[in-house]
Amino acid sequence: MENVTMGIHDEIMDDPRPEWVKLVDTVNTVINTLNVVILMLGMGAATCVRELWHHFRRPWGCLIGLVCQFIILPAVGFSLCLGLDLSPYQALGVLILTCSPGGAFSNFFTFWVDGDLALSIMMTAVSALVAFGAMPFNLWIYTHRWTSEDLKVPYMHILASLALVAFPSILGMFIRYKSKIWGGRIKKGCGILGWVLVVACAAMLLSIYWKVLLNADLRLLAAAALLPGGGCLIAYIVAKIICFSHKVCRTIGIETGCQNMPVATNIMLLSFKNPTIRVQLVTFPLLYAICQLSMIFVFIGLFHFYRYWRGGSSAEDEDEAEVIRRKLNEAPNDESTSPCPTTPTSLTFRTSIPLPDHLSPAHHRKEYPDFQDGDFLLDNYTDKRNQADLGD
Repeated sequence: MENVTMGIHDEIMDDPRPEWVKLVDTVNTVINTLNVVILMLGMGAATCVRELWHHFRRPWGCLIGLVCQFIILPAVGFSLCLGLDLSPYQALGVLILTCSPGGAFSNFFTFWVDGDLALSIMMTAVSALVAFGAMPFNLWIYTHRWTSEDLKVPYMHILASLALVAFPSILGMFIRYKSKIWGGRIKKGCGILGWVLVVACAAMLLSIYWKVLLNADLRLLAAAALLPGGGCLIAYIVAKIICFSHKVCRTIGIETGCQNMPVATNIMLLSFKNPTIRVQLVTFPLLYAICQLSMIFVFIGLFHFYRYWRGGSSAEDEDEAEVIRRKLNEAPNDESTSPCPTTPTSLTFRTSIPLPDHLSPAHHRKEYPDFQDGDFLLDNYTDKRNQADLGD
């Protein structure tokens, strides 16, 4: 999980915390940064370059994800602030977070729920670039109700987040391209190590900030609990209405529900110098991090329990092209008429649209009695018919 406390207490004067808390916080920061690199290396090793290129050629999933990320989610955050009647600085904490780009931890979540990993990495990188223009615009629209402060966007921190996502991912994809064996080993090793570090960071986070969780305003806690799951669910529904597959919808939902919390906290620190105000602002990212992490653990557990109960992956999780390719390879073959061992002997595997009567095999058996069923292949059907017509 990305570190939500990166640089928070370094900026606050006269930090009253005990030394052991400061030490644990520093260790947590280092481990979180290292974990992002490890996770993105493993996610890159699990991603095929052709899959990424497919999404660049047909970027519809990424575009819908960006709409959910920078248009729908900020509106959801604004509605929560009004509906829960949050105080000004509580509302600013919610809005700054919802206006931030997606975080790298969404790629880890996507991997463990069998989402479209190539689309997830692409959306994370593209959202960081789009944030250069979308974040200032959204902050200007939604925050003027509660503050007249000129909020400062940490562009260098966004670039750093982009680098932490892009470079390890590219390295992992390059390793997979050169050797699938080593790519598989890196994927497994980084996945296991990532889980260990995520659990360790979660434990450190709770050990430091458990009082914040217990003393938090119930309205702010409700916003932190509703936002990750609510954003994910709304984005999933939007993607499903546009007729994407369940796999792509899961990915878009996860990308929308997992925000870049270091970017959000740096906006708060750069824009407000008063330590008391800062504490009020950063409380929401801390609550959001804990609720998001809990949601991820529960969702991953439920997803794999469902897959186990169903007896493994279901056909609905496969891409349409993979389903067609599998059916073609499983089709019965007739070597005497089929030029290729994988060529199907029935048009039913070519299309799910019923053939017109004048193109049906029954009609042509009647017209050309010497034709056999094996001749109704897309590869040789036209040649056979032309030969028969010439013979007449």
